[in-house]
Amino acid sequence: DLEQGELVGMLFEKVPEYFADEEEGGLMLDSVPRLVLNQLKWIEFVQPESKVTTKLIELIEVAPLHLKREALAALAEVALDSEHQEVVEALRQVLDNDSECTAAVLDAASNLSLDPDLAQALTDRVKDLLRTSPAHDLPVVVRYLIQSTPPDCAAETVQALRKEITFVSGAKGAKKGEKGGLRDGEMLTLDAVCSGLKFRKVLAKALLMEIKMVQVSSEHRPFDVWALVLLRSIGDDKAKAEVEKVFKGKIDKGLFAVSFIRESIQQHSDALKPYFAHFLAFADSFTRSSDYTVAAFGGRLYEVLFSVFSDDFSRSEIIHNVVAHTGSGSDSEVGAALDALLGLVHSHNSALRQCTIYVKTVLDYLSHLKHKHIRKLFTVLSELSVSTQVNGAGEDDARLDDDVHIHIRKLLSNPRLKHIQHGVIGAVS
Repeated sequence: DLEQGELVGMLFEKVPEYFADEEEGGLMLDSVPRLVLNQLKWIEFVQPESKVTTKLIELIEVAPLHLKREALAALAEVALDSEHQEVVEALRQVLDNDSECTAAVLDAASNLSLDPDLAQALTDRVKDLLRTSPAHDLPVVVRYLIQSTPPDCAAETVQALRKEITFVSGAKGAKKGEKGGLRDGEMLTLDAVCSGLKFRKVLAKALLMEIKMVQVSSEHRPFDVWALVLLRSIGDDKAKAEVEKVFKGKIDKGLFAVSFIRESIQQHSDALKPYFAHFLAFADSFTRSSDYTVAAFGGRLYEVLFSVFSDDFSRSEIIHNVVAHTGSGSDSEVGAALDALLGLVHSHNSALRQCTIYVKTVLDYLSHLKHKHIRKLFTVLSELSVSTQVNGAGEDDARLDDDVHIHIRKLLSNPRLKHIQHGVIGAVS
């Protein structure tokens, strides 16, 4: 132990001599600096007089990037409790001067047992990174903030998340070759928020309350929509019901417009795709509401989801859900579902034709529908039939046309007045 200081001093004097021979990604056995840094992690007892921490900090200031990251990892292992003030200051300096070391700095900080004041000082600095970090660093920044925030500072952290996580600046400045990295960054960032909140219930509650307290539509941000979906995905039945209650409250008060929901998810469909089932659950719950405003919003939300999530599986699931609503018997629910189909037949006619096998099953519920609903249904079916004649009919399209005509003839030939009325509505649609 008495010789530790001299030995460490000698090693750190020699390490810079090998910088010129360093190759990033090379084998550790071929790298003297990496071998030295790796061995430092296994020191059982660090003598304060050896000044290992100080020498590591000095090395970090001059080392190449990949060695700087290795040194940061070693720093958390060898720093004494009495040296944490010096370490935190060094980490803050690296954050200020070298953005490429953000992940390494935060990993090192996560392995330190800091007192509350030092931890808060570092957390405040990290909050600034939410605004400036590139997409690939943002997940690490978010994860650190959620994990390190003490309960009494939960409100400040969720406010920072709401304010700074937008993905807008990165998307606008992205070149064509960078778009894939931005999408991955968005997906990993949302995953970091989701997994972090799952284990920090106090922050999850604070975030839901923060969103709930917003009473002006212009103050809502796209992150609020993403957060509600994420919170639903990690909650139990009671928590899910609370999240849906907050969402419905926003709809009822006119704070969430359909256009706002569309703008919030349109450009981020890849990142939000893992949460598609929860978007669908929101639409299902809203459409079943006895409140006509909320039910109508649910129908419009189905239209937005059909537009945003354009893969065959997602669209089939959406139409399957919409069709199921038409058999509920609830006036508001049936109306919202048929309005959704009517909107889709005008905006996504070609795509909706791929789902005709689901759409035509609504005819099975015809006897339970009101005249206004039957009129909407046959308008949808007629629009689909006419479009197939204009654009060319496939086998399924031709079968739809035949099925509609056969069904109308059966209704008109039925002796019961009710069915004749239905047939007349279908014939003139």
